[in-house]
Amino acid sequence: MSNFLSYILNKKADWRERQAVRYREDPRNAAAAELMRRLADEEATSEAANQLYEMEGDVENELYEHYDEVVNDVLTDIGFRFAPASIDEVAERILSSLEYSKTLAAPVRTA
Repeated sequence: MSNFLSYILNKKADWRERQAVRYREDPRNAAAAELMRRLADEEATSEAANQLYEMEGDVENELYEHYDEVVNDVLTDIGFRFAPASIDEVAERILSSLEYSKTLAAPVRTA
């Protein structure tokens, strides 16, 4: 189930490693890449991870509209503004961010 999360975590870790070379004075990039690799090696077991797995590529899902943007934002935060203890915590953050983005996109009712 976590193959898709593992894949995107590893891709983002690759990017962080390139940033670590580019910005050698900032140790956060290398630390973030290391954390992402550790998380990618875990097996996701949460309901949130299951929901994300089912949503992957499901353009009919109401949360899919901001999927790529939210996933990118959450993964970019790892090691900087977000230090997840598990891959399930990453899945939960992505899902909650998707649900929040849906509320922001809802039309405002006026009386």
